This record gives sequence, structure tokens and C-alpha cells, in this order.
Amino acid sequence: MPRVRTFDPTGRHVHTASSLGASVDYGHDGQGRLQEMSSGEWSAKWLRDSVGLEAERHLTGGVHVTTRRDRFGRETYKSVGARNVEQFRRRYTWNMGNIAESMYAYSRQNARLRACNLRQTETAPCPCRSCLPLKGRSQFVDNVFCFCLLVSIKWRNFEGDF
Repeated sequence: MPRVRTFDPTGRHVHTASSLGASVDYGHDGQGRLQEMSSGEWSAKWLRDSVGLEAERHLTGGVHVTTRRDRFGRETYKSVGARNVEQFRRRYTWNMGNIAESMYAYSRQNARLRACNLRQTETAPCPCRSCLPLKGRSQFVDNVFCFCLLVSIKWRNFEGDF
């Protein structure tokens, strides 16, 4: 028995069991969207906004994730905390379909790091203007991460999920 999935009469995935002993239960809201998962003592619950996008996530151990979006559904803020203490925060500013600026993260040493425009173009360059060079030229290239360190910290200490 590699993996067995169980569905309710409406076709919603409600349970998964595996030959390795995993047993996961799933709960859905009235719209069929995933609302909760549990396996033994572990659980996760999702709260959604009026259009069904994730607004909050609560995990076992007091971990919570809060997400805010603009009127177009684009993420503008995400906060991750544990036991009522914020551990990580990101803010996004959008400009003409591109992330324009202000993406913040914190290292394990609570050093603040800032990552600018994730998809830089000539019409939406990095707002900080002090990015690391890319082959001796500015980073007006798609799919390039621009990390601007606001404190002196070595790259190997950076831990984010960008």
C-alpha cells in the first residue's frame, strides 16, 4: 500500500494514508478550499479573505502567518510569528506589475536585511541604487535578486525564504 487517498462524496480530498504510517486528515470550507490539516498532534488551519486567498495560517506550537493583499490580490505584507512574537516580516510595494521596493527580512541575529525589486527591469530598477554589480554593470536584468544589506552581516548568515 504505497499511498491511499480518500475523498468525500463531493470529491474533496479528506484523508491520506501511507504504508510508512502517515495519516493526514483534511478539512474544507463550503467553497471546497482547504481549511485545515492534521496528523497526530500536528495541525494547520487557514483563514481566508472574501475572495478565498489565504489571510492567516495557524500551525501547531503557536506558529502563525498573517498575509495582507492589495485590491488586485497581490501580497503586500507577510508576518510570521511564534507564541505571539513576530519572527519575520516582509513588505512589498508594487509598481506597474513589478515588485518595486521594500522587502524586509530578519536574520537569526535580528539583523535587518532588505531585498529590492525581484524582477528588475529598466522601467522598474532597484530603488536603493546601491545593488551588488552583475558582471560589472547595473542589475537591469529579469530574475535577479538584489540584496541590499542595511547592516554589516556576512552572506552565509542570511536566512530567508525568498
